Amino acid sequence: MRRVWMSLAAAILLAFTGCDRGAVDSTPEPETGDATTVPSPGEIITIAMGAQNDSGEIGTAKLQPLGGGQTRVTLGLNNAPQNPQPAHIHRGTCEDLDPQPLYPLSDVVNGISETVVDVSIEDLLAEPHAVNVHKSKEEAEVYFSCGNIADEQP
Repeated sequence: MRRVWMSLAAAILLAFTGCDRGAVDSTPEPETGDATTVPSPGEIITIAMGAQNDSGEIGTAKLQPLGGGQTRVTLGLNNAPQNPQPAHIHRGTCEDLDPQPLYPLSDVVNGISETVVDVSIEDLLAEPHAVNVHKSKEEAEVYFSCGNIADEQP
């Protein structure tokens, strides 16, 4: 009986001290930035992704400067369909999008995509760009979610 109590006490102690190997990393995530200012190295810019064409697909695109002219783009979308969805960075804004993709992103699968693109965050912020997610490969002309990276510059 004493072993049971000791084991239970040890388990509770481990749970409260965070010694569990499966514990969530408590390292704070870099703060989100404003899409019109250049972030510090490693700082993440979070872009709101809005639903289009009654898709209900919303979420975020996170842009992280990696240096050396590269940026990590991570999409996290809710209400995504079961099929893979093409995603790209386009010139323009969600309201006035250049239909020609500028930088391809990994397909969104189960609402998630992560890609390293060969463009600096400074270049993406220098003029209007948007992250765009299409309904499917077969219906690429139908846009399901979009987020503006940079607002119109004066």
